[in-house]
Amino acid sequence: MGAAIRGAIDAGDVRREELWITSKLWCNVHGRDNVEGALRRTLADLRLDWLDLYLIHWPVPIKPGLAFPSSGGDLLPLAQVPLADTWKGMEAALDAGLTPADLAQIAGLDQHRRLVDGAFWLLEGSPWSLQSLWDEG
Repeated sequence: MGAAIRGAIDAGDVRREELWITSKLWCNVHGRDNVEGALRRTLADLRLDWLDLYLIHWPVPIKPGLAFPSSGGDLLPLAQVPLADTWKGMEAALDAGLTPADLAQIAGLDQHRRLVDGAFWLLEGSPWSLQSLWDEG
């Protein structure tokens, strides 16, 4: 996908500013110190300098190195990898310019940047939800 995006930009078919590109932090790289590296890998894969939106895919971390949880034992306790630490990494990525500064204003987070204070939550319901894995804890 990165080659196609970069090719279209380089060929002048589209300007980067005309695209809205979103990606997600995968649940095996939660934690403040992991966010920027994961985002930089995503940017390299997509051959881009920034994303328009970077989300936390799941608010529940899984063991590093796993691609996908297969049981509740693959989930890490939030006490071990607090969501607040992951969010601080997301804010650091914003401060580093890897996502646009005005995104915080678009999302209304300029006055309430702290997800951990309960200012902003985005929840997803899905028939493919791993609720049963969460219940196993």
